[in-house]
Amino acid sequence: MKKKVLLLLTGLLFSGISISQSWAPQGSEWYYDFQSFNFVGYVKISNTGDTVINSINCTILSKEQIILDYLNGQVDTVQLGSEYMYSDEDKVYIYRQQTFFTLYDFSANTGDYWEIPALFNGVCDSTGKVIVDSIETTVINNETLRVLYCSAYDGSHWTLGHKIVEKIGCIDSYMLPEGTSNCGVADVVEAGALRCYSDDNFGLYSTGIAESCDFITGIKDFRKNDFTVSVYPNPAKDYVIISIPANNNEDMEIIISDIFGNKVEKSFIYKTVGNESNGNLKYIWDSRE
Repeated sequence: MKKKVLLLLTGLLFSGISISQSWAPQGSEWYYDFQSFNFVGYVKISNTGDTVINSINCTILSKEQIILDYLNGQVDTVQLGSEYMYSDEDKVYIYRQQTFFTLYDFSANTGDYWEIPALFNGVCDSTGKVIVDSIETTVINNETLRVLYCSAYDGSHWTLGHKIVEKIGCIDSYMLPEGTSNCGVADVVEAGALRCYSDDNFGLYSTGIAESCDFITGIKDFRKNDFTVSVYPNPAKDYVIISIPANNNEDMEIIISDIFGNKVEKSFIYKTVGNESNGNLKYIWDSRE
């Protein structure tokens, strides 16, 4: 039996005390990964100015989504609005629902919890709670920063990423709250894990999950003797779609590995001789199932 072996390397990642918190200073930019159905790209959040809300000086953080629709190859930029935040030495506050909520509390101890706002209005509860599981410090760009490891409080419909770093925010998830399984609505997020953060003084910090901060990956083709296999998105976080010609006349073995070389999936696609379809066969591997 003839058999092709296709190896896929996905970007699957299952991802002293500083003097001041200094959240979102001049030049600050965050890049977050984005993957959803047939779209792939990133969300950029940047400091675009200052304003005053309820007599409090706030930073304006503008959000834009740059995405590739890999079904038609078109790249679009979508404006997602702005967030209004300020900070003191220990806490980062966000303006939602006509009030300021604590987004991050780096003075918190293990077992402490606080209320956070919903990311989207009208989706489950209007607020949620996060609890601190543990704390530590880390050194990034020669600065010692506080780190929180958090999870959703019991019954909460909203939470934050598991790892939250001072000055940077969530590392393994989006800056803003995301829906939990208790919410019952899938993919209630604007973006995924952090790609990189930078500002004029701190410099660049990259998590390494993308080739560059503003990298947009498209369809990766494997070609041999006019036989084309398309894999997208690649790298991937939650799923990959493998598109194979419908007139394939060879059995295929598909092996999916993470970035460390660990095998996470192995499947077979058998030859389709006699299939008169002019389209492609699609194999979808989804880690969320």
